[in-house]
Amino acid sequence: MARIPLNILAVRSLKPAAKRYDIGVAGYKGLWLRINPSGHKSFMLRFGQSGKKMMLQAPWTDLAAVAAECAELRRQFRAGIDPRDARERQQAAARQQQQAQESRLTVQRLAERYLDGHACFKRSGKEDGRMVRVMVLPALGDQYADEVQRRHVRELVEDVAQRAPAAANRLLGLLHKMFNFGIEKDLVTMNPCAGLKKPGRETPRERVLDTAEELRAFWALTDPAAGKLPEHAGLALRFLLLSGSRSGEVCGMTWAEITPEADAWLLPPTRSKNGKAHLLPLTDTMREIIASRPITERPIFWSPAARLDSHQLAKLLREAMVKHWTGQPFRTHDLRRSAETGMAAAGVLREVRDQVLNHAVAGMGAKVYDRFDYMPQKRLALETWERRLHALLTGSTAKNVTPLRRPRSA
Repeated sequence: MARIPLNILAVRSLKPAAKRYDIGVAGYKGLWLRINPSGHKSFMLRFGQSGKKMMLQAPWTDLAAVAAECAELRRQFRAGIDPRDARERQQAAARQQQQAQESRLTVQRLAERYLDGHACFKRSGKEDGRMVRVMVLPALGDQYADEVQRRHVRELVEDVAQRAPAAANRLLGLLHKMFNFGIEKDLVTMNPCAGLKKPGRETPRERVLDTAEELRAFWALTDPAAGKLPEHAGLALRFLLLSGSRSGEVCGMTWAEITPEADAWLLPPTRSKNGKAHLLPLTDTMREIIASRPITERPIFWSPAARLDSHQLAKLLREAMVKHWTGQPFRTHDLRRSAETGMAAAGVLREVRDQVLNHAVAGMGAKVYDRFDYMPQKRLALETWERRLHALLTGSTAKNVTPLRRPRSA
């Protein structure tokens, strides 16, 4: 019977026929080369008296691997092991290992579970999703969640802290919540953020617009006729300064939240930071701003062509300041601080300012027993602040600004 040597020239020289055929390999007991009509070639090993056949896994082009696999299979046979059974066990173990790997949770899948099962129900869900997409996934997304160690988290947040200390602190908090969610849902067994301190040193902002010059410059910057800002963005910024509200809450304001008398804005608990409904009186200027906007089902301060959220509003403000602002830069949240500072300067009591700004109140009595809505006090506080602002803008006397004094106890 013809045999061929185990070299690449001899193997390549064999041509396919109309039917499949096998040819033995010289020097290797039981080793055969099979040539199919399609031209595909593969090696197989026959062993035992019954001539059991077993196809080799090594490709026919790698003859060194073919020889090594042939020797290993014959060694197993001499040791009393059926090579076919051994291969089946090996393949079953490989399948189990692959299934185990596929079932392991990556950081990306953990983040998706966290966003879909927890963060989506919270007001911070949108920001959590942005941080996951921008900061977490590029660094840790493909890593298995149960392999993330404290040093991985530390390196990530410290790298972010070099550019943005506050963002690094928020990122650490997000990762802490995400892994705690994984522990609660039996997705992971440990939280690599445990014991890590905030990497960024945050300095509380103190920027306020409280001088006549700055307030006039702000009013000119946000003037719709000046064209320095898109009309809807400029009016939203003015409303922020007048109301002291949060930018995200103002950007999402809808006509359905304005009372039928158009004298108050009812912020629903689903959009409120403290999860409670907030009724805010509207002053004359605030009503004028709202009345200038078209009545649609979309939020009041959205333009016909684009939506407006807190990030977009902050971006538009930054771009406008680069071109048209010569003083110290400010942020949208600084307008909220400016409103409270202005009310304080006009004599508005702190507890009333907290009610206007919808701050979370402290103390059992305030949280549980005080159910007064403070509408008269809030209206007077906002009207007092508006009169003070008008006086600063126009340079007129501020004698009509009446400070709110604490009532004398009986």
